[in-house]
Amino acid sequence: MASMSITAPVTLSAQNLGNYTDDYQWFGQPNCTPNGTVGPDRVYSLTIPANQRVRVTATPGPSWDMSVQLTDLCVAGSNSSGQTCIAGVNNQGAGQPEVLGFLNASPSARTVLLVIDTFDQPPAVTNFDLVIEFLPQVLGDVCSNATPLPVSATAQDLSTFSNDYANGAGCATLPGNDRVYSATIPTGNRLSATVTSTFADGGVGFAPGISIIAAASCVAGSGCVASSSGASSATTFFDNVGPTPLPVFVVIDTSTAVVQGPFSITSTIAPSALLPGDVCNNTASVITTSTMLTAQPFAGFTGHYGLVNEGPNCFFEDGPDRVYEVAVPAGFRLRAIANATFPYAVSIVPGPASNCLASEVTCLAGQAQSFVGGLSTTVFENAGAMTRTVFVIVDRTAATPMTDTFTLGIDLQLIPPNDTCASSGTPITTGTTLMAQNLGASGNDYQWGGLRCASSSGSPDLVYPVTVAPGARLTATVTSAGFNPILNVVDGSAGCTTSMTCLAGSNVLATNVETITWDNVGTTPRTVFVGVESASATPTTFDIAFALSASPPPPYVKTSIAAACQTLTAAASPVAAIGDDVESTWAALPFTLSYFGAPVTAFSVSSNGYVGFSSLTSGAIERQFSNTVIPDSDVPNGIVAPFWDDLINVTAPATQVRAETFGVAGSRRWVVEWASVTFYPPSSPERLTFQVQVVEGTNVIEFHYCSLAANGATSTDRTSGGSASFGLENATGTVGVEHSVNLPNAVTTGSGLRFTP
Repeated sequence: MASMSITAPVTLSAQNLGNYTDDYQWFGQPNCTPNGTVGPDRVYSLTIPANQRVRVTATPGPSWDMSVQLTDLCVAGSNSSGQTCIAGVNNQGAGQPEVLGFLNASPSARTVLLVIDTFDQPPAVTNFDLVIEFLPQVLGDVCSNATPLPVSATAQDLSTFSNDYANGAGCATLPGNDRVYSATIPTGNRLSATVTSTFADGGVGFAPGISIIAAASCVAGSGCVASSSGASSATTFFDNVGPTPLPVFVVIDTSTAVVQGPFSITSTIAPSALLPGDVCNNTASVITTSTMLTAQPFAGFTGHYGLVNEGPNCFFEDGPDRVYEVAVPAGFRLRAIANATFPYAVSIVPGPASNCLASEVTCLAGQAQSFVGGLSTTVFENAGAMTRTVFVIVDRTAATPMTDTFTLGIDLQLIPPNDTCASSGTPITTGTTLMAQNLGASGNDYQWGGLRCASSSGSPDLVYPVTVAPGARLTATVTSAGFNPILNVVDGSAGCTTSMTCLAGSNVLATNVETITWDNVGTTPRTVFVGVESASATPTTFDIAFALSASPPPPYVKTSIAAACQTLTAAASPVAAIGDDVESTWAALPFTLSYFGAPVTAFSVSSNGYVGFSSLTSGAIERQFSNTVIPDSDVPNGIVAPFWDDLINVTAPATQVRAETFGVAGSRRWVVEWASVTFYPPSSPERLTFQVQVVEGTNVIEFHYCSLAANGATSTDRTSGGSASFGLENATGTVGVEHSVNLPNAVTTGSGLRFTP
């Protein structure tokens, strides 16, 4: 709640912050200052008249540092949803005044909240003074009333302006007041502007910045096409390479809060003589064959492609850039191989050249080489039937030094067979073995990162199409000459994309042999792609054998049943301790169970919703709170998972995990119950009660869902299986029966599942 409502200019002396609490945190939120994450804060209500601005001068005591923010709404607590500030400032040291300006450009009064905050803690925090002024709008304060850009002007200042443009992409992001000038750049012309501090101390007290917004209008957060800042002077320029005159705004800003000038500004608009390759529509000759370009300079080139128009797959920077036009024949791969000793990025933009002029450019591929530079390879493959023109843009992260050069190799090669889905040829329909396949000649086209994928190593890959009849099993075995293979099976009906969703994945053995299987349980033939990749640093050749056979009968038949939960008695034994990620030691089953055809005599129960079966007598089932697909060769293996999730037993006795045996020998029913467990963290409101029931003699295993209660949680996805795995898995994690993984509404209160061997 605001401590005071202010509707007129006022001076408030000896305001106290030390007696207040820390209610609002601002760090990392839009337009907010980083200060004030743990210190006390105080709130005032300001009503700003229409078309006027407020200027707040806040002066802290000599020993502490303050921040000032304006916001429409204060969200208490850790603010994981995020504060959004109208404006904020914190650029002065302890004891120094902070000055914040904001313009209400609307035709009606606007009420906002002024928040004084600090990172410091009492008793260092003392009194502070506030001076709040309401001032008329001045020409040039915002884009809507910008003044024409002068050819030359002196005695300019920012003292009567507000801070409106501080956070746009590619802009000189400075926290002080700003002033806006307007201009129109004819096509084929360059705007160049310089701002220079004329403050008596030579610029120390006024550090300027200059940004260019290329648009017919602008708002707070608008991106900039060019910017620069400096200790006492800053220069920036921008070329209009488009087909029509371009309206722009030139924003003069500063990092200084109190001293707001004076400064001078000079500008020119004149025809620009672009070097070949400065922009997409002014490249040198089209590259049609592989070539190596050495000692490529940035001197004389400008930055036309930056953060403000960086779209999907692009990696644009704020420094100068160079453009190379390349014709990629049908069925060919382009590799743009750059090398430099400085940070840079490479992007590939599809033709025609007008695509480079989009307000948000979409790229075919991009790669950033940060920190100290180095070698970078960006790849585009033309899987179409016609030659495609693309533009390779090499972009320097920083503007200087302009003497730096780089090397660019343009490599155009035929896409090898099976390198991509488009080049994979006719699907395999019978058992066959392909010899001496070469990963070293392929590209890194696909990232195996879906739920059922074996993780990608980022190395080259090959894909093979296989048509699998209904009721048939595909088995693919790779034998390599010296690397650890990774195999994945991808649904061919979805097509191959750079980020794949897999039907199955395997990287079981740290050897040179890997096998993967997939069963077509549908009623129609399906074409899938088998992806081969290397987990080793240097891939070489391999052989791959494909076998197609009848699918074996499933180890268990799954059916849906109604829940019939057993009521446990005082004779039930606790089998998992109260707590998080706990397992019971191996204990004897009341009868021998045949599990996936092998006899087991012991069990171990996890608090995370699964029970393991084995014949061990010491230790416990492997601990894992993160659920996976079923089957999965990673631990835990040999499990029955009625609700595998990151669960926790909160308090005894209400949330115990217990086991009890019912019935007579020969037809007994062994029951494990997780009672009123919840999701981690323990403050989660949900409560789950479910059971595993094992029937003697028949070896039937049942899941019963007694109560899956959200208890006011904002979503019921988790209580119905949205982050859980359900099913059975054999002792090696190679065979399993899966009900679902991370699927909401997979189970509900009163439902059940029966698995019959």
